[in-house]
Amino acid sequence: AILYAVWVMVVSTAFWFVRVDNLSYLLTSTLDAARWPVQVFRPALRLVFTFVLPLGLMTTWPAMALRGMLDPAGFLVAIGVAALFVALSRAVWRFALRHYSSASS
Repeated sequence: AILYAVWVMVVSTAFWFVRVDNLSYLLTSTLDAARWPVQVFRPALRLVFTFVLPLGLMTTWPAMALRGMLDPAGFLVAIGVAALFVALSRAVWRFALRHYSSASS
């Protein structure tokens, strides 16, 4: 749900910027950082990769849950952050639709 929400926000910018392939490439490159668990990053980056661009919630936390290492509070935080990102992407999408103006007649 989080990755879907982030992609919706990225492609919503296509209403204003016709070519969003560079932004898409930037996001894809950033997602490459998800190869490593968030624990290998410094605390500041760990917070960024968990809550700002939630790579950790998309990769590390599910693996922790499968191994029984995620407590119930962490599970609730993950659901809350996912719901927040879905709501934010919905708001961005609706904003983009409201402010869309056709390029042709």
